[in-house]
Amino acid sequence: PQLTLLAPVMRPAPATSNFSRRASMLLGLHALVFAAVYGLAFFVRFDFRFESTWLAIYAATVLGVVAVKAAIFYGLGHCHASWRRTSFSDLTSLVWASTLAMLVLAAAEGLFLSSGYMGGFPKIPRSVIVLDWAGTVLAIGGARALAVTQEERREARGHRVGGCGDRAQERRVPDHAPSFQFADQRE
Repeated sequence: PQLTLLAPVMRPAPATSNFSRRASMLLGLHALVFAAVYGLAFFVRFDFRFESTWLAIYAATVLGVVAVKAAIFYGLGHCHASWRRTSFSDLTSLVWASTLAMLVLAAAEGLFLSSGYMGGFPKIPRSVIVLDWAGTVLAIGGARALAVTQEERREARGHRVGGCGDRAQERRVPDHAPSFQFADQRE
């Protein structure tokens, strides 16, 4: 029995090994993006200035933040998803995973770090957590969109005519793309 709340974001596990070479590469790529976005969130929060206060907070918390986000994204199947075809359901799944990671990080920060139960860790500003959420959606979503665009360019093999009248141009489109005609080409 699956949880109905997480049903839209859970992806089916691959038929072969759960931790393949491709999945480990995508997990590593995600971890690098998470660390960069987290640092960028601090940079934006502190008005685009490098300061020792936020650099110390970043250095003390980046591994934990990346570990939490990587575990959530891996557990929800984002490291097993195809980057060749992306749809709005993938975007929805990305937003769900980012939101879940944000809520877990905010809860951990509020329950453990801010309360002092775990000594030695500085408090993460809440705005950094929200900026990190938005940056994660933009960075991972943008990377997936870029991957799809590159894949479509690689697959372009067929020639079709598009345009109006004398300005019709031949352009490359994928073989599987639907046929099209403009209004002035219909008989």
